[in-house]
Order: sequence, then structure tokens, then C-alpha cells
Amino acid sequence: MRGLLSTAFFIASSVASSPFPAPELLSKVTVGCHHWGKDCLVPGFAGTDSSPSLIGENLDRVAIGSYDGSIHILSSQDGDQLALLEGGGEDSPSYDPQTSSITVWGGLKGSTIINYNSDSLEENWRTDVPISNVATSGSGFGYIYAGTAEGASSTFYSLDSKTGATKWSYSASSEMWGTLGPLITPAMVCVGVGGDANFLLNKDSKLVCLDHNGTTLHETETGGRQIQSRPSAGKSVIYVGDYDSCLYAVDKEVGGVIAKYCLGRFGGYNSVIEGTSVVVTDGDGQEHVIFDSWDGNIYSLSLSLDEANFKVDWKANLGDSKFGGGGAASTPFVSKNEVLFVGGPTGVWSLKVETGEVIWFYETGEQCGSSPTVWDGKVGIGCEDGYFYILTTEAC
Repeated sequence: MRGLLSTAFFIASSVASSPFPAPELLSKVTVGCHHWGKDCLVPGFAGTDSSPSLIGENLDRVAIGSYDGSIHILSSQDGDQLALLEGGGEDSPSYDPQTSSITVWGGLKGSTIINYNSDSLEENWRTDVPISNVATSGSGFGYIYAGTAEGASSTFYSLDSKTGATKWSYSASSEMWGTLGPLITPAMVCVGVGGDANFLLNKDSKLVCLDHNGTTLHETETGGRQIQSRPSAGKSVIYVGDYDSCLYAVDKEVGGVIAKYCLGRFGGYNSVIEGTSVVVTDGDGQEHVIFDSWDGNIYSLSLSLDEANFKVDWKANLGDSKFGGGGAASTPFVSKNEVLFVGGPTGVWSLKVETGEVIWFYETGEQCGSSPTVWDGKVGIGCEDGYFYILTTEAC
């Protein structure tokens, strides 16, 4: 990204001149129900919004959840279905190579956290005490976390990665909504707390960061509505999106809001930031945070720590807004070629990281709220039409 002018506001609207040809469909495989009904366990939802994870010693399989209440294990080479595991829904399987395991929530068919061996697919354990109404769960760096959505009784749990036993718990004393999972780093775990099921009712969101022994490092009140996105970490800043249409920059070491950027008038509430942002550092050391929104756009912002504000690098339109039948809530994936891939209201997009110019678009016809996974010249993504797509592309 060297040479990118962070003060420039570039609006991408056309396909870029690119050496990369359009993608080709390698595989389109069913991952659950195609239409809401008896086989879809969440009213109003079909297919999948779960983000796929590459699993196994050779990363030769894909694990993805579905609104049919199952984890689908697929071949990463051709998409063939290899196995079905208990667990699923919007929650995404968390793969931890340190423990050779995947962790899932079995909430659609049972209230528990389940851990599987990622090679044999045999169950290692499930939580000793059932954890119901799971709002957030995830694993990484040898740690496993889960939080519940139970109003003032909501609790955030640290689980033993070998047994599933509770190591410690944190009483949130407020609702917990982090459906995309907590941020887990070697030093801390951070999760959004506060808000109401009707996100118009209050403004008590906060970002809570704990160390891996359960000690509170800092709590930052954002004044937002509800945090469902997973926080993302830069060098000294944590970025998190909120249902109040704002992206917040929080000091990683001591907490506190450094800056925020709001997308538009909340009265229309079509600018909710639900997907997780991704942080990219350019050749000059400047961080750029990329995220999408219910307004149907994807944005790149750069934070000036000296001025304590955000500047817009570019924005690109992916389709209609949420309340126009579209919106975007997919977490972008950035490849080594400085190309990003992201799901949108009617398909999958590839854009230039530096400018937001569109490289290609693959139409599925339905919302792709899943976040893409990229490997070996392939892009994999699940969509609400009930299919998992594998595309081949030189843009990887």
C-alpha cells in the first residue's frame, strides 16, 4: 500500500483493469437447508452465515456450520462432503492448530460447547456444565472461550482446552452479543458486552478485555448500541464495530476510545457494522482497517493517532442496504497479492486492497454473510442459498 494517500476519499464503482481473469466455479455443495422450514432450526434463516475454517494437519478439509444444526466437513480439493458433526448455526467452527482441534457450539440441537480432534473428527469433550444461549465462542493460542446471552446473568467462560472444564468465569452483568466470537491474542481476550435485543432501546455497549487468568485489563464504554462483531487488533489499537453505525478505535494497553467513525444517520439504522474488520499495514507502517456494513458498502479507513481521528481511504458499493434487501456483514479476507475477498448481498467480490476497485464479482443470487477462506488458488464461502462455493482464481 505504499504511496496510498490516506486523505483521499476514493469511491470504487467499476471493475478495475486487472491481470486476474474472472473466477471459475470448482464446486457448489449443499450445506444444509436451501429454504427456511422444518430443516432450518433458526426462524427466518436458511443456508449458512458461518465462516469456513481450514482444518487438519494438512489443511485438506473445510469445516463450516449451518442453520440445519450441523457442522459440515468438506474436502478442500473438490468440496465433497466427508462428514457431519453435531453443532452449527451462525457460529463458526474455531480451529486451533496448537491443540489439533476444532471447537463448536452445539446450541441448535443442545446447549453445550463441543471439541473435536481435527484429524480423526472424534469428540474430545463437551462442557462439563451445559452452557446455554451461547452468544460468543472461539479458540486460539491454546485458549477456548464462550459467553452466554442471558441478560444480567450473562457470563463469559474460560474453558480448559484439554477437558472443557471451566477454568474461570467473568460476570458480564449485562447482555452479551458477540456472535462472531471474541478477539483472542497471546496476551488477552476481548469481547463486546451490553445492549439490548432491540438495539434502539439503550446505549450501554462496552468492550471488555481480560488476561488469560481472568483479570480485567480494561473496560471501555463506547456509548454504542450492541457489539456483535469480533474486535480486531492493530499494533496498539483495538478496532470494533457497533450497531450504532460507528467503528471505534480503543487503546489496546489501557482502554479508552481514541477515535470513532460513524457511517451515517442512525435513524435509518441501515449502517450497522456487524462483520469483523481486518487490519492491513502498508509499506509505510500505516494501518488501514477494512470493514463492511448494512448500508451495502465496504470501507477502508486509516487512523491518525496524532490527530485522534479516522480518514476515509476509499469505499466500494457491494449492493443494496440491509433494509433494501441487501447489506453486508461478511469479514473481508486479504490475500498476499493485496487483494481482498468479501461476501455481499448477492455474491462474492474481489477488490484491490489499496483502492477498493472491483477486480471481479461472482453472483450467487443470495446473501453471502459468511466470511471467505482462501487457500491454494481457491476461495471458499458459504451463502444463505444453502450452498458452499469453491471458486478458483489467480487473484489469490
